[in-house]
Amino acid sequence: MKKKFVSTVFSVSFYAVLCVHVQSIERDPRHLQSEIQQIINDAAKYYNISFSASIAIGASATFDSSAYASSQDVEIFTDMIVVSAASGYNDHKLGTKVDTNSLYPAGSITKLYTAIDLLIAAEEGLIDLDEPVYKYIDPWHAKQNPPVPTLLQIWENNSVIQQVTSRQLLQMRSGLQDYKDRSLYEWTITHPNEDYLPIQYLETVNKSFLFPPQTGGCYTGTGYVMAGMALAAARGNRTWDALQQRYIFSKLPESENFRNTVFMGVGKCSQYENVVHQYAYKSMYTSPNVHINAFHKDSLGPNTKLKQSQNSESEQLRSHDTAMLNANVLGQHTSDGTPSTKPPVFNVCKPGTGGYYQHAAGTGVVLKTIHASNAEDCCTTAGDTASAAAWQYMQMESMPGGADGECTIFSQLHRGYSHKNATLGTVDTILDLEGFTDLYDYSALNGWTMGNIAVAPKDVVRFYQYIGTGKMLSPSSMQQLLHFLPLTVGYEPAAGTPYGLGVLDAPLRYPVPNTSSCHPPTCVCDARGCFTNYSGYGHPGLDWGSAIPKAGYVPSLKLSYALAFNSFMGHNTSMGTNENHPPDLFDSLTCAVLARTIAFIDPHAPQFSCAGS
Repeated sequence: MKKKFVSTVFSVSFYAVLCVHVQSIERDPRHLQSEIQQIINDAAKYYNISFSASIAIGASATFDSSAYASSQDVEIFTDMIVVSAASGYNDHKLGTKVDTNSLYPAGSITKLYTAIDLLIAAEEGLIDLDEPVYKYIDPWHAKQNPPVPTLLQIWENNSVIQQVTSRQLLQMRSGLQDYKDRSLYEWTITHPNEDYLPIQYLETVNKSFLFPPQTGGCYTGTGYVMAGMALAAARGNRTWDALQQRYIFSKLPESENFRNTVFMGVGKCSQYENVVHQYAYKSMYTSPNVHINAFHKDSLGPNTKLKQSQNSESEQLRSHDTAMLNANVLGQHTSDGTPSTKPPVFNVCKPGTGGYYQHAAGTGVVLKTIHASNAEDCCTTAGDTASAAAWQYMQMESMPGGADGECTIFSQLHRGYSHKNATLGTVDTILDLEGFTDLYDYSALNGWTMGNIAVAPKDVVRFYQYIGTGKMLSPSSMQQLLHFLPLTVGYEPAAGTPYGLGVLDAPLRYPVPNTSSCHPPTCVCDARGCFTNYSGYGHPGLDWGSAIPKAGYVPSLKLSYALAFNSFMGHNTSMGTNENHPPDLFDSLTCAVLARTIAFIDPHAPQFSCAGS
């Protein structure tokens, strides 16, 4: 189901050693599709899960789109081309595979759709975004059967709720608290035949305010549930589930092309055609606040043997691309790309390895706290500690016995957050194929207007193109959408993150190794080095199994992009859990796709590195 954001902490793994040097790609979108397809194929084979990626390029690009015929994976429109690639297994039991029309439940990218829906309603004169939402919701609640209490009653007579506006909800400025994602996950797993309804988010959330409305900013999905209620009331819907979320497509001439977008309602994901299977790993909870594993397993001793696959199908799925393996996985595979009979090296305690997060700290169930000389020593101690799941090294200015810091070892990790003096890591374990839960037969509702979308990346990039070219909103509404204010409270998105109405500031900043090729405005240099300089905006979306962690639009290139997958944890039993879940994977994959795409659009663009991106 839902996770709120993806942290951007990086290490060296799958694509992190990739340094892109694209001289010139023939200006044929079919060749671009072949390049992207190879990237996605390699990732799907390596991690034994599915990936899907799409890019869309606006018509201003200097190539003749009319010269090519449209296909499922290279779609030619009058105002854009859409290039898509997909690979990997959808249902591991049946062996079915995804294609570029497969729909991925993608949580919080729904927020941008909801924000645009409310902006359209404001353009139509149905709602004033700066009026308190209780004026719309309370009369609507009274008409429900049975009637629902007013917001003031639900908020236990805390009159601050009557100051909250739709705009504040959309821009995370309301001061509302959020639901507890971990608790909701546990509720969903233990109630497989039930849905957590919109009103329950309002009834169960902490009723105190983080700050007075409009005086700060903090990410809250619950605010988007309330915004959905205001929208349903403004549109005259009798009940919440009567809201037509696809209304935002109705004014587009190509509206029929959003056939790969579904806003799911009550019931299970399995009732929706083409929705992928989503795999959550046992006793692992990925915090909504940082992209960190947290699981409770015994640590591995030096003689631990790798648990082998359970059936011949899984054995076959463990073959990999030889070149990529030789470049990235030391000593774990044979020269022909098949898994080695030797067990993988677990709990590698060096920066840049899987499960190792610099400048991050955590909270959880503490097993013990000791002094340590450095993060590597703390990591090693955690690996030798029974029941250890994670560790944290906190650098200190003065410690007894010559130690440089404090090492905390957790049996469970509940939350991760940014901290400049800390390093956080997870203890590597054997991957257990029996430990995956397929969420395909669980609730699809996903928080309604905060997270109920299931979509193919090709529809996401097309949607961003229509936003970016002014076909969704008026100029005034676009200005409101992209009016960014910094969040002031929270971990991820962290305080300081610019947030608009359902969208984040999302520039493309990648290192450019060859400083002589760096020229403004597409590349800038500072004391840290040279970087690409493309402004952009977007919004990630994560459920508990599947996600679209990268999606956005780059105005100067008229480029939109989206990447999806159906499991946070890889299913490759020739690797441990850390290598199956590297922190940089999504950034590296997106970087590789964008490098090829930007070179296609502009052969003179700065050549950038995807190492550690």
